[in-house]
Amino acid sequence: MTFWNEPWLLVVAAPLLLALGALLHHTWKKRQVRSQRRMPRQWPLTTRTIVNSDELQVWHWLSRAFYDHHVMIKLPVIRFTLPRDQHEGLSWYHLLSGVYCTFTVCRSDGRVVGCLDVASRSGIPRSTRQLKHSLLTQCGLPYWVVKTSSLPTVSEIRSEFLGELGTAQAMK
Repeated sequence: MTFWNEPWLLVVAAPLLLALGALLHHTWKKRQVRSQRRMPRQWPLTTRTIVNSDELQVWHWLSRAFYDHHVMIKLPVIRFTLPRDQHEGLSWYHLLSGVYCTFTVCRSDGRVVGCLDVASRSGIPRSTRQLKHSLLTQCGLPYWVVKTSSLPTVSEIRSEFLGELGTAQAMK
């Protein structure tokens, strides 16, 4: 009696062998995915500065201009905006997660009062500027693009971000 001569044995064994093969393949794939997610013992990364020299200059200037506020660096706009319809939150998150401003000025309670980008030598693409300007203006937040060679006065930026009250406080 051989395996091939008994058709009922073949009918029973074939599905069992296929199921065993599928189980082994599934186990192998899970192990492969788990090994890819495993934390490395030695990270292939080093630290870097978060601002370039132009941004550093503007950061120091902003910190002096908004001595009574917090100047946040490269904060995504999705961190301080909310969709009006909660069901659309994920789609807005995917759309805006890569949009950030070089500097975001916040009050001590975490409320944003304005955003500022530092233009590089090649500038900021027009579409990016328009997107940020439109988005932030509709949220009631001022948005400025500055160059290190022509920074506005402290009273101008405070007036724009804080209104007249902020300018009066800066003059004291």
